[in-house]
Amino acid sequence: MAPKVTKRVLLFLFVSSVLLFTFFSPVTLADGEEDALDEDVRSNQPEPTAVIFPSGYKSVPYEPSVPASALFVETFQGDWKSKWVHSKDPKYSGEFAVGPGAKPAIPGDLGLIVTRKARHYGIAAPVKTGSLDDKTLVVQYEVRLEEGLECGGAYVKLLLDEVSDLSTLNGDTPYSIMFGPDKCGITDKVHFIFQYRNPLTGKLEEKHLKNPPSVNTDSKTHLYTLIVNTKNSSYQILIDNKEARSGSLLEDFEPPVNPPKEIDDPNDKKPADWVDNPKIPDPNAKKPDDWDENEPKEIPDPDAVKPEGWLDDEPERIPDPNARKPDDWDDEEDGEWEPPMIPNPKCEEVGCGEWKPPMIPNPRYRGKWKAPLIDNPNYKGPWKPRKIPNPDYYEDLHPSIQPIGAIAIEIWTMNQGFVFDNFLVDFDPENAAKFAKETFEVKHKHEVAAEEKELKRLSTKKGTKEKILDIAETVITKVEVLLDPLERLAIKMGLGPVLDKMVDLGINRPIFLVALIPPVFVLLFLGLSTGAKDKKKKKLRAKKDEGESTQKEEVKGSTDTGSEGLRRRHVPKE
Repeated sequence: MAPKVTKRVLLFLFVSSVLLFTFFSPVTLADGEEDALDEDVRSNQPEPTAVIFPSGYKSVPYEPSVPASALFVETFQGDWKSKWVHSKDPKYSGEFAVGPGAKPAIPGDLGLIVTRKARHYGIAAPVKTGSLDDKTLVVQYEVRLEEGLECGGAYVKLLLDEVSDLSTLNGDTPYSIMFGPDKCGITDKVHFIFQYRNPLTGKLEEKHLKNPPSVNTDSKTHLYTLIVNTKNSSYQILIDNKEARSGSLLEDFEPPVNPPKEIDDPNDKKPADWVDNPKIPDPNAKKPDDWDENEPKEIPDPDAVKPEGWLDDEPERIPDPNARKPDDWDDEEDGEWEPPMIPNPKCEEVGCGEWKPPMIPNPRYRGKWKAPLIDNPNYKGPWKPRKIPNPDYYEDLHPSIQPIGAIAIEIWTMNQGFVFDNFLVDFDPENAAKFAKETFEVKHKHEVAAEEKELKRLSTKKGTKEKILDIAETVITKVEVLLDPLERLAIKMGLGPVLDKMVDLGINRPIFLVALIPPVFVLLFLGLSTGAKDKKKKKLRAKKDEGESTQKEEVKGSTDTGSEGLRRRHVPKE
């Protein structure tokens, strides 16, 4: 709970601030100059980029253990530039950089970073898989969304082996598999799309997973693993080493790999006499004799009575008697000036103008008569074209995955700070699991510990904030006591309304008080100093009074002779 601020405290803050501003403010900007300066500063600022190397970063050796037999591994710890090729298409203006990022979990660990938002990015590295028939393909990589993901992709594409020049990478470059997170608007999915080559036409067709997992958009590292087994036509998607989806390549994709055996005959037409209306008006029904279609839906309330005092002759709106013709009104150019119309104040209490009774539902209203519906004796049901054998039918129970020639990141994003790392393409899921244990699981452990530490710090910070508020309450109470005479003086001078306005301003705009807090400490110091002096004076005065009191007691306890002698002893000499 925030400390209570009283009138006398606000008065002191206001007066102190005026004095400080008057004596120490060297320059005042005219209207508009501040906005212009701010705009000029913004225009001269470099475009913000993602953090590549955090402040105070020191490079340390780090090299994770990688599977020696893997087809492709990239940790970005070595000479990555010799493998990866940037797209030369002008559309792909986004530049990747390699660094630890803003929050590296492992000292020395580097990744491929998306540096700027609102850019297209394109980069690829060769990976030769050869035929994937009767094999288990594993694709795995990490991505950390350091600034979140609002609109953009962080997926990878495994390009067809027929792509020879990786520098020509663009959105139309043919791929075998697309896999990874994508989020924008209603799109929120971890893609798994594979290209299937139609055995009849030879054309590639995209097959999309019908029920993909959603995206993790927090700032921790996440591991995406795709396992495709062409022996049994199965797939498995792991996120952070946990199964998110699994199933069949034949059943879980749209459009399906195998087309239907039969299709609708495109030449079949619905017969002209086909009846597909299940209900018809009853031809034998007759309108009742007492059915009056002319009765209105509403009628004036016959029981309504005009209110007493109703002003029939008063108009509902009148010219505004307080309106004045503008000084710049020109009758010749603007026409004759007329005051604006306002509601007649005389009508507010009861009403005025022509009185009409309110409308109520007509109890005799029945509307237009319609015959009731009955079952149609000629109804044949909904018409459907007849089925014919599908001329494009085929059955492939072991669909192939197209051979891969490269791994690519071809994305557009409105966010930045994506950190890609630890790419792996292999035929052995065990290799992928071991590699994840050496890399992702270590990162994940550190990131979870750091998150718990941050939560604990925030909890401690909250407790510190409450202590500061308690101290502020004490300070304000002290200031209130010191300023009591000043408040009484201000009220005597007729400044009470000003103090009330200051209280309202302090409540409605707390930043006003924040800007004025520093002078409180000056006054508190002066007040404490003054209080110390007052205490010292009070002690001296008390000591003096105590001495006088003792002397009086001695005099009172003396005999008359002694008293007289004492009086004579103090008589001044002539």
